[in-house]
Amino acid sequence: MKPNPYLNVDLKITLVISWIILSFFYMPASVSASANDKAVLIAPTRVIFEGRTRAAAVKLINPNDIENTYKISLVSIRMDEHGTRSEVQSPDPEELFAQSLIRFSPRRATIPAQGWQTVRLMVKKPRDLPEGEYRSQLKVSPLPKQKGPDDQQNTENISISIDIVFNVSIPVIIRHGKSDVRVTPRTPRLVVKEGQYFLETLLEREGKFSVFADVRAFVIPNTGEKQKNLISEIKGISIYSQNQTQQVLLPIKDKAALTNGLIEIDIVNREKENAPLLGSKQFDLD
Repeated sequence: MKPNPYLNVDLKITLVISWIILSFFYMPASVSASANDKAVLIAPTRVIFEGRTRAAAVKLINPNDIENTYKISLVSIRMDEHGTRSEVQSPDPEELFAQSLIRFSPRRATIPAQGWQTVRLMVKKPRDLPEGEYRSQLKVSPLPKQKGPDDQQNTENISISIDIVFNVSIPVIIRHGKSDVRVTPRTPRLVVKEGQYFLETLLEREGKFSVFADVRAFVIPNTGEKQKNLISEIKGISIYSQNQTQQVLLPIKDKAALTNGLIEIDIVNREKENAPLLGSKQFDLD
């Protein structure tokens, strides 16, 4: 007996018809998702109060084609040694957050399509404020849109609306006092994760202030030349003032480049002009 070449087609049609019938009785009449909204844009992306600076302003930009309302707040963020951030509800005593030192306005903003809103921040330091770095995040969250008369649900036409919220936050940092920040890379090792080669190193931070830097790895060939070959770079690494160490994985495209010579790891300060070094160290290649 020859197999029926149309059997699979007939089976698919039957399954589709059955799904449609079941959907008519058991599924909502309409399902919509408001996932087309773009996240609010914030400029600048970092706010730092140091020295005599007491006031700053940031601009919120609504990149969407419709009006949006946003909630603006200051939140506490904690980072672990792998760079993972989480919002903190109950800070530890040694964690220095900035909420009590900052006033800002507005706390809610309705921004027209393609429009913008200025948020102003002001710092007030008590006279007995201990030296150190106080950090929080300015968080901007879109508020759910109000339902209009045409959007009212009824028992004959049940609808489900899925709202995807894009929260955006930037660091707001108060630096009080003077501190020389240094970062020391520790001996790297070659690791493989999901088929990709990495140089894994531990960065150790010294000083009272946080670090915002680029990490670069070079190979210095064992040929008598002083040329350095860049083999990997990660931009925008943060180490919070509450953290002493952070693990970094530098992706390596060409494992063969690690065969001879020295590895040099540089940590470059992104916050200062001319990108001064925060730390540099050379290691023998095994």
